[in-house]
Amino acid sequence: MNKGFDTLLEYSFIHIPGIKEKTEKKIWEMGILTWDDMQENILNPEIPVYDRDLVKSYIIGSKRALENVNVGFFRENFPKKEYWRIYPKFKERTLFLDVETNGLAKELNEITVIGTLYKGKFRSFINGINLHDVIPLIEDCLIIVTYNGNLFDIPYIERTFNIWKKNYISLDLRWIFKRLGYSGGLKSIEKQLGINRPDYLKDVNGYTAVLLWEKYQSRRLNALNVLRRYCLEDVKNLVFLLHIAYNRLCKELKFPQKIKPLSEKFKWEIRINCDFSIIDEIQMEIKN
Repeated sequence: MNKGFDTLLEYSFIHIPGIKEKTEKKIWEMGILTWDDMQENILNPEIPVYDRDLVKSYIIGSKRALENVNVGFFRENFPKKEYWRIYPKFKERTLFLDVETNGLAKELNEITVIGTLYKGKFRSFINGINLHDVIPLIEDCLIIVTYNGNLFDIPYIERTFNIWKKNYISLDLRWIFKRLGYSGGLKSIEKQLGINRPDYLKDVNGYTAVLLWEKYQSRRLNALNVLRRYCLEDVKNLVFLLHIAYNRLCKELKFPQKIKPLSEKFKWEIRINCDFSIIDEIQMEIKN
């Protein structure tokens, strides 16, 4: 019994010039599923490609890029809307990231907290304490996963740390879920998919995060831990959402063989001691 392929990347041809979605499906229907299959059958006149030498060179280049962990090759050649296919092969060097800001006017708005999950470890990076310590993670990772990050998180990071050379692939889940027929912010998508947050965080949103930072700035030190915990909840749910999206997109792709699904169970814990009563305090202040 076929247990499924490990990843979709090595069965993709859509990054080769001249091969679009319909052509890729025709190739799969012919039983040519892998890069190796294409190499072995490249002279088959029934394969619907025009420049066989070009296809062969891209297959060789794809193998070399995978062997050398050259994610830039795939970033430059895959259509952006198909970047999701690349993730499983490089998931050990995928950085899940969420940015919180102080909510001021654009020219004064700055990052307050960055939450990350990288190589199985949650971390928080805090303005005025260790914010710049996130740079080595950004430089080491191959993929960055965010929600609405292409419009929000990534531009703030680039401006704050003067990082303009993108050595990574940006996977923005907002647009991936739009493709799947979902719309709304991160928490709206979570609700639509039945992902529940802990009761003590259900009423916390981006505005609450701004107020938590203000509390911290006024020497309410516990507010920082609550803000960190909220930010990391966002990060944790990015993993759930990406795995759900990947599995659904694989099914929509109608690949001839079963593709091994990604686990939708979460194995890491967020361990931050907090007094969440400050959330009730903030909610009362908002109402008044």
